[in-house]
Amino acid sequence: MELKQSHSVRLNDGHLMPMLGFGTYAPDHLWTTFFRPEFVRPALERSLKKLQLDYVDVFIIHNPLALKSGEELLPKDASGNIIFDTVDLRDTWEALEKYKDAGLAKSIGVSNFNHKLLELILNKPGLKYTSISPSATRMDPDSPYILEEPTLKSIAKKHNRSPGQVALRYQLQ
Repeated sequence: MELKQSHSVRLNDGHLMPMLGFGTYAPDHLWTTFFRPEFVRPALERSLKKLQLDYVDVFIIHNPLALKSGEELLPKDASGNIIFDTVDLRDTWEALEKYKDAGLAKSIGVSNFNHKLLELILNKPGLKYTSISPSATRMDPDSPYILEEPTLKSIAKKHNRSPGQVALRYQLQ
């Protein structure tokens, strides 16, 4: 499918994403119970089968909080408390890289990661794919909110725009 630049957005890794896909753009995310590397491919293949696709356009770690691995989507103990898991997200990212290389996902990424978690992945030895979006949010209460970033505020002031307008414009260009 040929995409025209005026009707699409170029992702940080160079791929084009239709602005209005109406089913032509297929993103998906890795559920929190499948963060262990051995569960990533089966989870991705299950998604592909359900979507009846050979690949997804974007496959992301949507939430960095790992839950107990397995088929139960919201694992709870006998008291009804959610059971968390300790998973090295660098290993999860490495698995995503492998399946991107295999063609099961055109692009990979993360969402809802704070600055420390992004650095954890970005500083991973042997990292293959990196891109940072200026609209990345920060959930760490000690980190500045993205729209309060000094560089973004400076650009906004220079062009008589709000930081939000500058961030959105960057995403569209």
